[in-house]
Order: sequence, then structure tokens, then C-alpha cells
Amino acid sequence: MKRPKARGASSPQSDLKRLGTLAYHRLENSEDLVRKFHSFRPTDHADLENLRRLYDWLLIPITLWPIDIEALFRAALARTTSGKRLHNTMLLLIDLLPPLPSDRTQRAVSEHEHSVQRGNYEPLIRARHKYVQIESTRG
Repeated sequence: MKRPKARGASSPQSDLKRLGTLAYHRLENSEDLVRKFHSFRPTDHADLENLRRLYDWLLIPITLWPIDIEALFRAALARTTSGKRLHNTMLLLIDLLPPLPSDRTQRAVSEHEHSVQRGNYEPLIRARHKYVQIESTRG
């Protein structure tokens, strides 16, 4: 399965545009984090790769997050910008993050999130695959 490229080297404008396409007011909630991350430039900071991993997760649909990425990233960025190292607990959570879902998965989940945000549950209710198991047990 092809994995998406890390977004850590992208521009703040492209990342803000990406957040703007996501459901649930993601741009309003995380714009400050994108700007802070891109203004944080110490390339020799010991936790930079961990920040990049969290940042990549920040830019995908929220229902794919295994944990509250925004809160963890906010706390991690605050520690590193103040010159501190990440806590061991933070490091453990970051180490436990799986690889990013594929672009295809992210697109499908993003479409689903937008449908739910608009209150359009009809495609979810009428999904044929939900009833195949029921019909096969009745026969």
C-alpha cells in the first residue's frame, strides 16, 4: 500500500489550504499550530522528527486520529519552542502512532466527515453492505 509523503517540508500556505478542506472547523482550530510549526526552525532540535510526525497527523481527517493529535501537538510544540525536551509519555504516544493512512483512505474519510457535518446521513443508512449479513442469516 502506498503511503503519502510527509508534509513537514510543505509551505504554510499549502498546509492551511489543506486544513481548510477538512471538516469540523479544522482550519479555525489548528491554524495557529500550522503557523507556529512553520516558524519553528531549529533543525538540530532533538525532537524535531517527533514534531514532524505529529504535524503530518494534524493534517489528516480527524476521525482517523488514534488519539487527540491536536492536543498532543499543541503541548509538544509548546515544550520544544520553550527549549524543553518532550516528556517520555509524549514520546511513547508518538512512537505508538501508526503510519499515516493512504491518500485514498484519507479522501474517503474526508468525504464521509463532510457528509456527517452537513447532516447527510442517507448514504450511511442506505449502504447496501450493512444489510448483506442480515439478509444472508435470514435465508
